[in-house]
Formats: sequence, C-alpha cells, structure tokens
Amino acid sequence: MEQVVRQEMERSKNNHYRKILVGYDGSGASKRALLKAASLAKMVDAELRIIVVYELARTTKSPQILVPTRPRFDSDAEEEKLREGALDKSKKAVEEAKKFLSNTKISSCVANTREGNPSQLILLESESFGADLIVVGSRGLSALDRFILGSVSTAIVNRSTADVLVVK
Repeated sequence: MEQVVRQEMERSKNNHYRKILVGYDGSGASKRALLKAASLAKMVDAELRIIVVYELARTTKSPQILVPTRPRFDSDAEEEKLREGALDKSKKAVEEAKKFLSNTKISSCVANTREGNPSQLILLESESFGADLIVVGSRGLSALDRFILGSVSTAIVNRSTADVLVVK
C-alpha cells in the first residue's frame, strides 16, 4: 500500500495542472473558488482562465421551494434591458476578479463573459481552453432545490473530462 501511495505522489509531482478554469459569479462561494484556483495556479505556475456566465432565466422563490421559470418579456426592449443589466453585473464580476488577481502575480490570466446555461458553457470553455482542472464554488442547495433547479457544480462533476474541484 505504501508503495502505491509513493508511486502516486511521484506521478503527481510530474503531472501538475497547467491550465485551470474557474467559474466565477461574484458570490461568496465563487470568491472562495477563485482564491483556491489562484493559489493552485501560483503554486504550480499554471495558466488561469476565469469564466463568468449569466443566464436570463429567473427563479420564483416560495417559502419551501425554488421553481425555475422562463422569463416572459412584454417587449424586446424589456428583454434587452434585462440582458444589459446581467451583462453589466457580469462585467463587474470580471473586473472584481481581475482586481483580486492583480495582487497574486499569476503569470497568465484571461477572463470571459458568456450568456447561457452555466454548466454547459463552463464545460465548453474547459474543452476549448484545454483545462486540466475546473474549479467551482458550491451554493449549498438543499437536496430538493438541487433536484428542481439542478446544481452547476454537480453537472460539471458528472460531465467533465477534466478534474473538478468544488470549493465550499
């Protein structure tokens, strides 16, 4: 058993992560994920990419359950206003992440903003970037909420070909 552990440790020394992708939305969980990803990237001199995904879908919160709803717009102008607001928040999240990372002296960092399903777009970005590690935060949903809404981190863990680190 000790020999297997030693072999695995030796193998891992030679197989550092080179490309780390972190999903970020400005929430506390994503800030912790960014901190962890930045720490790992600095430790192994990896390239770090941040992706901020916004989705126009809304949720209606009742006392015991979160129900996903499709947004209904009275006009194209209303939809565009919502989209612009979401994009502005996403851009602020990117700037916040870049500002945080400016103090970490990470060799390479790029941030992207996308609209759509977060888990799908994080997985697509991971493939196009060639990430060997995806880092995401956990929102801490109840089992029922995860069942109804779905969990971004769970979807990524289940469908990613890269390693995934879920930060609480």
